[in-house]
Amino acid sequence: VYIESMSLGSITIGSSKGEGRNIITSTKDGFVCNPSKTAIEKTILEISRLKSYEIKSMKSEARNTYLSKYSRKSVIDQYKLIYQKLKII
Repeated sequence: VYIESMSLGSITIGSSKGEGRNIITSTKDGFVCNPSKTAIEKTILEISRLKSYEIKSMKSEARNTYLSKYSRKSVIDQYKLIYQKLKII
């Protein structure tokens, strides 16, 4: 769900206990927090205090992260590099 959210340019909150920490760069293209009610509430409050230009920047970074790492084209390019290193293609 993180990648899908980021592909739409949404501010995404991910769990520090799962893959969120490997996908999201906290405070750059989303937020990573502990999966507790208190931590999630604190993160939502932090988001609500962002200035409009910070929100715009974070949404843009989320979309860019998706495009550079997780889009179809990016994944195909990554596989091509692996295959080339293995001398399969």
